[in-house]
Amino acid sequence: MLFRSIYHGSPEKIIVDRQKSEALEGAGYTVIRVRESPLKALGPNDIVTPAKAAAYTIAVHVLKHICLILEQRGGKISSKTSREVNKYVEEGMLRAADKSDVAIDSILKFNSHDGRVERSQVLTALLGDDRWRKHFEQLLSTPSAKIQARALILTSLFGNEKWKKQPGLLKITLPTLRENSEKLTRLLKDEKWKNYPVLVIQSPRTLCEKGKRLTLIFGSDKWKSCPSLLTQNSETLSKNSEWLTDLLGNDKWKNCPTTIRQSRDTLLANTKELNSLLGHEKWKKHPTLIKLNSESLTKKSEELTALFGEAKWKKSAYILLARDPAVLQNNGEQLTALLGNKKWKKQPGLVGREPATLRRNSEELTTLFGGEKWKSEPILLALNLTTLRENCVRLTDILGNKKWRGYPKLVGRSSDTLQKNGKRLTGLLGSDKWKNYPVLLANDPLTLKRNSKKLTVLLGNERWKNCPTLLFQDPDTLQKKSEKLTALFGSDKWKRYPVLLGLNSVRLGEKAKNLTLITGGGTWRNNPSMLTFSLETMIRRQELLISVLGGDRARTSLRQSYSLLTMTDERLRSWAKNKIGTD
Repeated sequence: MLFRSIYHGSPEKIIVDRQKSEALEGAGYTVIRVRESPLKALGPNDIVTPAKAAAYTIAVHVLKHICLILEQRGGKISSKTSREVNKYVEEGMLRAADKSDVAIDSILKFNSHDGRVERSQVLTALLGDDRWRKHFEQLLSTPSAKIQARALILTSLFGNEKWKKQPGLLKITLPTLRENSEKLTRLLKDEKWKNYPVLVIQSPRTLCEKGKRLTLIFGSDKWKSCPSLLTQNSETLSKNSEWLTDLLGNDKWKNCPTTIRQSRDTLLANTKELNSLLGHEKWKKHPTLIKLNSESLTKKSEELTALFGEAKWKKSAYILLARDPAVLQNNGEQLTALLGNKKWKKQPGLVGREPATLRRNSEELTTLFGGEKWKSEPILLALNLTTLRENCVRLTDILGNKKWRGYPKLVGRSSDTLQKNGKRLTGLLGSDKWKNYPVLLANDPLTLKRNSKKLTVLLGNERWKNCPTLLFQDPDTLQKKSEKLTALFGSDKWKRYPVLLGLNSVRLGEKAKNLTLITGGGTWRNNPSMLTFSLETMIRRQELLISVLGGDRARTSLRQSYSLLTMTDERLRSWAKNKIGTD
């Protein structure tokens, strides 16, 4: 008791006790301190009891003191309360002493070594390890049942058990937890904070301030997709943002918020690896790649090279390197099944797309083209459906027909560019004949113009305008063909029929031989247009004449007039019958 008197009577303790009393009284409470002699009263309401006084004596003293204070303040004590107090005084003994003894024993047991061991075991089993001991030893002062009840509430609140990484949450009251979680949901506009339990422990006001700083750094709310940024130092993040902008030469890192919290040394090492792997710095427009380390990049690049058979995937590295190689492999198999070929390997970016989206696009393309010709241009799968439809409508307007369906690549071109190309072609040809050959729209207008000049020089006229397809053929190839035609006809008469330049040289040679046999000589060379007819057509008309006139008369007639082969079948039959009647 002497020690106790010395401890409670020390100047430092008296100051602390008075401060506590003032705080409570300031909050509207009446403070009555029961102090054991030789300690002195600290306030007007305090009681000083004799040393080692019986508990009953102290209890009576306190009850009477309370009644006295109430009377001094003009308060009224009910008759029932007054009778109970008098009865207690007259009984001369403690009430519920057995219950208080049980409670005291419970407290002593709770604070005993065995009690603490039991609670520590419960905490370790609940949290999965004993890391709670490092900063949360005070959790041992909370009953196990209460801890377990709070654990259930936390699991329900977060929808997962990630909160176990933050044992301090077990100390927070339920109202505070709910209030903080509601404020986080309002701040982030979603519940992604549930994956970052540490946020619930922090002051909502502090988090709001950090949120404002992040919005200033990103220029938008994109950071909210990465709530963990709220746990970072705002000043450090601000400096990192400036550094990243200098490193990339742009602020596209804002589309990948987590980049801002990574180590500068790590990011620099990753950039060097990217430059070495890709051989260029185009990846800077896709900062998400900067998060991949050397080992990941090497492994993924090897798997992609194996998938595509070459390094063409590097053109779409920003899409492919960010995806799981196993997923890309599966997507490639689905594309092969969808297209019936592996042309998708020339468009690596397709493998990074969602298969479901590609299937929807393929169905739309089949409808638009009225078939599956579009499969020769897999890149069309990457286009937005609305854009595809609009392009098809524009092409139909430009051409006045749907012959564009035979040239799928046109659908992937800019409608405005195709419109301009169409006007240039009309000006170049002096007509709209090119509209029957939509492929011309896909060619460079300047190249077509150069080719037109070379054709005019080659032919000595502009009759090539009646054969627009010559415009996109290689001038050197056409020159060689012209030499063969001149040699075949023995003159330049063929130049009146530029269409011959578009025909296969081998097929022309076969036609020439057959015409010579059919007509019995080479007089047909005076009319180069004879070679524009198909060999099948000429043989059919020869047989028609033979069936009407007989073999000898038919051959004689063809030797005399090879132009008979240019007649339609009906006119030729009529001519042959008249010939029989005349003869």
